[in-house]
Amino acid sequence: GASAWPPLGEASAQMFLGSVPKGISENLVLGECTKYGDVASISYHPASGDMFEGGWALVNFRSASSVATAVQRLSKRSGLFGATQPLEVRPANPQDVSRDSQARA
Repeated sequence: GASAWPPLGEASAQMFLGSVPKGISENLVLGECTKYGDVASISYHPASGDMFEGGWALVNFRSASSVATAVQRLSKRSGLFGATQPLEVRPANPQDVSRDSQARA
């Protein structure tokens, strides 16, 4: 439920992960993210056939330092999940959070 998701003021501990290739499961995304910190929750939106941009996820870490570590490491990884280009990795912003809540509505 939505109660597990932190209020907007705590967005500093959230990471946006985009351009995830089609066919990648939430467990794969979660498994990769847990290498960099304790993940409280994840909201994953897999790539659909008609969307070129790929899947994306909001990852809610328990600490903002985990976000910094994950962004730093993941942005240097090419070929993650078999992607042909590096994934879009950055701290989440309020637009990401509202897009996520709309997508889950």
